[in-house]
Amino acid sequence: TYANNLTTSVISGTVTNQGNGFYSFAVDEAISTDDIYNGYYLYISAGADRGKYYLITDTIAATNTLWIFDSAQGASLADNDGFTIVDRVYDQRRAYGSGFMDDGMYHFTKDGTAANPITWNTSGIVILDAIKVWSHTIGLDQADYNIIDGFILEKTLDNGIYIYNSDYCKISNIIATDNCYGNSSFTAGIKLLNGASYNLIENCEIFNNPYRYGITTWSSNTEHNIFKSNKVYDTPSTGLSIRSPNNIIVDNISFGHPTNYASGISLNADSINCLLSNNIIFKNYAQNIGVESNNVKILNNIALFSTSSLGNGIKVESGDSSIIKNNITSGNPNGIQDFGTNTTYDFNFFYNNTEDIDGGGAIGTNSITGTDPNFTQSDTGTADANSTTTMIIDAGQGWTANQWVGYGVKITISATDYWAGVTSNTEDRLYLAPALDATPSAADVFIITDFSIQGTTTALTPLGQGCRADGTTEPGTVNMGANLGYIYNTTDTKKFNKLQNANDDAGLGAGDSLTIYAVDEVSTGTVGTTITDLGPMIQLDVDEAAITADNQYEGMYAYMLTGTNADTHYMIIDSQEDTTDTITLLTDSATGFSSGDTFSIVDRIYDEQSYTSANVNLSVSGTSSSFITWASSGTVVLDADNSKDYNIYATPSLTGVKLSNSLKLLNASTSSFGGESYGYNQNGYYRWGGEVVTAQGTGNWSSTTPDAPWPNGTVPGDGSMVVIPTGVTVTIDQASTTVGDSSTTSAITIDSGGTLEFDTATDESRELIAKGDIIVNGTLTMRSNSSSSYTSTIKFDCSSNVEFGLIVGATGYLDVEGTSKSQQDCVITALTQDGSHNSYIYCQEDSETKIKYAELSYLGASTVNSVSGIYAYQINNTQSGEGFTIEGSRIHNNYYGVRMRYSYYFVLRDNIIYDNTSNAIFCRSDHGLIEGNIISNPLTSAIYLTERGNNVFKNNIIMSVSNNGIYIFSSTNNLFCNNIFVNNRDGIYITSISTGNTFKNNLIVYNGCQASNYGIYVNDDASKTGFISDYNLIFGNYSAAGYWGTDGAQADLATWQTTTSQDANSIESAPDFYNFDNSPGGNDNGGTERSVTSATASTLTATGAGWTVDAWAGYTVWVDDDFTSATGSQFRYILSNTADTLTIAGTFSSTPDSTYEFKIIDFSVGADSPALGAGCNTVTGSASTITNIGAVTDYSYSTTDLKKYNSMQLAHDNTSTGAGDTITTYANNLTTSVISGSVTNQGNGFYSFAV
Repeated sequence: TYANNLTTSVISGTVTNQGNGFYSFAVDEAISTDDIYNGYYLYISAGADRGKYYLITDTIAATNTLWIFDSAQGASLADNDGFTIVDRVYDQRRAYGSGFMDDGMYHFTKDGTAANPITWNTSGIVILDAIKVWSHTIGLDQADYNIIDGFILEKTLDNGIYIYNSDYCKISNIIATDNCYGNSSFTAGIKLLNGASYNLIENCEIFNNPYRYGITTWSSNTEHNIFKSNKVYDTPSTGLSIRSPNNIIVDNISFGHPTNYASGISLNADSINCLLSNNIIFKNYAQNIGVESNNVKILNNIALFSTSSLGNGIKVESGDSSIIKNNITSGNPNGIQDFGTNTTYDFNFFYNNTEDIDGGGAIGTNSITGTDPNFTQSDTGTADANSTTTMIIDAGQGWTANQWVGYGVKITISATDYWAGVTSNTEDRLYLAPALDATPSAADVFIITDFSIQGTTTALTPLGQGCRADGTTEPGTVNMGANLGYIYNTTDTKKFNKLQNANDDAGLGAGDSLTIYAVDEVSTGTVGTTITDLGPMIQLDVDEAAITADNQYEGMYAYMLTGTNADTHYMIIDSQEDTTDTITLLTDSATGFSSGDTFSIVDRIYDEQSYTSANVNLSVSGTSSSFITWASSGTVVLDADNSKDYNIYATPSLTGVKLSNSLKLLNASTSSFGGESYGYNQNGYYRWGGEVVTAQGTGNWSSTTPDAPWPNGTVPGDGSMVVIPTGVTVTIDQASTTVGDSSTTSAITIDSGGTLEFDTATDESRELIAKGDIIVNGTLTMRSNSSSSYTSTIKFDCSSNVEFGLIVGATGYLDVEGTSKSQQDCVITALTQDGSHNSYIYCQEDSETKIKYAELSYLGASTVNSVSGIYAYQINNTQSGEGFTIEGSRIHNNYYGVRMRYSYYFVLRDNIIYDNTSNAIFCRSDHGLIEGNIISNPLTSAIYLTERGNNVFKNNIIMSVSNNGIYIFSSTNNLFCNNIFVNNRDGIYITSISTGNTFKNNLIVYNGCQASNYGIYVNDDASKTGFISDYNLIFGNYSAAGYWGTDGAQADLATWQTTTSQDANSIESAPDFYNFDNSPGGNDNGGTERSVTSATASTLTATGAGWTVDAWAGYTVWVDDDFTSATGSQFRYILSNTADTLTIAGTFSSTPDSTYEFKIIDFSVGADSPALGAGCNTVTGSASTITNIGAVTDYSYSTTDLKKYNSMQLAHDNTSTGAGDTITTYANNLTTSVISGSVTNQGNGFYSFAV
């Protein structure tokens, strides 16, 4: 049924009574047009006249003013009253006939079915006004399976809704106000009679009916009805009057029923086997709860402040065997008045009653008396001067309209406390029922409460002092009173009734641990074969173990563990122990239930709302080293009831908090979480911020043994930051471990004396993903299982370049060693390998680093030195445990490959360094050894030397550099021997007073890609000082052999020798690199070149080559058009190959086509090479016929065939070698002596001694 809501606003300012029922007032809305709302209706949503409506007679745009008409001339309107303007009111009778049910506006007689009920709902504010003429608005007459939802019912003579002999109907979200004008003794806002059974009355508000009841059942055969979550207030007689058996009255609020004999809830003699639970009943005249029947259960109610001098919190007028437990009764003449027989009461909380028990026995050994329950102060204020007995004004509060409806108010007037309930509120006014017994004065203090209990450390509290469903067990987590939530802060030993109260407690802080409790009465039950749809409820057969007594778990909840409806919950409204046990659940759909589904039965649901639209707003942060922990016990369900945006709202910037991920977060209208997103869901908790976990003892990372290594045996992971202290060793034994929270806090800190190592015993790879820095002040040891199938890897999860890295502190030792140079199965890299999410390694002053047989990639960026790649700073070997070595490793796709700064006695040897953005090696350091490295494809110089010297460079192969092979800037006294500089822009570039540098036994070939590129380029005359170059092979460089300061370019070796007086013993000839491809057989210089079939930027294909997969990985492909000069030559390091395709490091500068040919080389030279035996002894400086020029120093000589070879294998393979041949393999013995005195261990593998 429809109505148009035209606008919603509030009254602004004074309301003027214009006389004769006319009122005028301004509104907080810009009215665009005169008369726009004339003839429509002003529905009052908040204020004293809440629920009433008035005809709009005039609309004045200039002043934003409305005129309304009230025929009763009794409108009570005020500033900030809320309203909605609607376009229609339904006030015509549409039922026809002469029967008593026909005397209403609508008479429904049609049945729906369980699966397909007839649903009557609303769009907009739909008002049914009986205009004091019709008996009722809606009558259900033998009309089963109907749903009536969302109507506003007004001005009936008798009942708002009349339900006659109609079963399985649902009445929900009804507002019934200003009804019952016929002054009959038997009328109500909602009335059920004459067999109306198995109906649900839910979420209705009944108020301000001038006569009689709020809700009633009026005949003894009207049974098995459920009255849930209704608010009934300000009616003259009883709020809920139940006169029939087997009904459930749960979660209702009833107050302000002021006339003689009026109760909050009453059950007459016919109301046997009823359940009253979790109701809040207060400020009613006679008794808050009245019982005259047998076998009534009164559990977990709050009954307060009966207004009659003879009133009671709970009165058992008559009847047998009722049970009264877990209730709070306070401020009544009698807490409990018992005139029944065999009444059982215990576990109740009494306070400030004139008499706790009247007419019965003792209060019970587990009951508590004499202590204030301390109801929560949901809000506080002070009354303004114009407040009345039914209205408290507190200007400036800024409340949300009707947020306090159903709450209690206590105001202190002249030192006396007065209580009432809130019927409506606006921004700054509370409207009350019943009327206060005194008029507030200005500045009188008031509090608003939902009757939950304040946090407390005392044992004399309703919190945790109640009993379980068996009526005897006190687990310490079940409350007395209607608010069932129990949260315990074990750190502060403080109990709370509501999640928000626990969060908002002033004592909550870093390190606190809280547990949210529920009691699982049945841990696992199973649905049987019969599932019966009863309209608003279903009945399930269940296994015999689940139910052990009739009516055992009514008012509790079945939480579905498995099946289609898993992770849903339903209130239990009946449970029967019979031949076949059954439970009946409150739900209007049987869909999804199946035989074999399992469930638990839990005693409570957390459906509270915080001051945000959520079950709880987490607003208190802990710290990274001291989290606030919210744990759970039992099946803890947070239900947003589809009316709240979130279950959990986290205040922006919340950190240092973890929340149990076993919480059941249900029915949020937007999402389970709002506000600050949790960062991690790990180890049983949602986590905001990273948690610092300090290992307590030695053990495996995955160990759950307490303190071996982790506190409480909780294994850290994603979102945790780990500290490994002195004396503790932690072994990574998981296939994958993620740690860190992506904050500035380090993911792992290894303190001095602590050790982190990788397990290698298990046949499994190990991966450590760090979302933060790894700080090594102790020892980080990386090893890998020796099988070629497994690796040990550290990956840094960076959201931007160099966000995180591995930092070796002054006392730290980074000890990395893979299985072999061929396996390199210890890896340090970035998780995202795209060059924009790189990590870094920073080895700080006085630290020790040994890396061997590793792969180091995607490290560094062009920001500061410390994060430039692999960076060693001021490691000078001045003390034991200090040094820097990288050996036998693969270093690629970094910004800088390795950057050495102010360090001494470092070692970089036998590494493969390629595809780095800047220099492969940047060296502003002294006395280092750079030996046996293969360097390919950096975008700037392969080796950059600056401002330091006395380094040794030997046996390196430097190729395919888009800038200089080696760039020497103000660096002195370095020795370069037996290196190969090939296919670089300039082979060697020397500038800026770089004096005393020596070059011997080097191959400087095929360098230069354009004019002004040379084999050797000495830029300034000052760098000529001390320059020594001899016994080199210089050939095929693009522009000229060299460049000599102001003397300029030297076209060939002869010219260079004449001008420079250098290289007297050097040669100019092709080096004859040995080709290992294409049937090298016994040929002196290997196989013949092979033709290119096709190529891409990074691959080369030779169709039909028939290679073994990866046979050429680690070799170099030399592509050329004629193999005679630098023109057209490209040398590229081979990463892998298939049967016919090579994949290279970097890219080809010019993609070769089928006119090109290629060789596969390792820079060994053939038997014809002039480089063999043409070098010098670098100690004596004299020629040595057994010393080669170039990086491959092996020298074997066949005295039989008079042939030289660059390796024993090449000598063996040569066709000349045969029977009777003698091949001698050579090395130079440079000197012979003895050690003299003590040997000093300098650390990092360095030792010193006199000779």
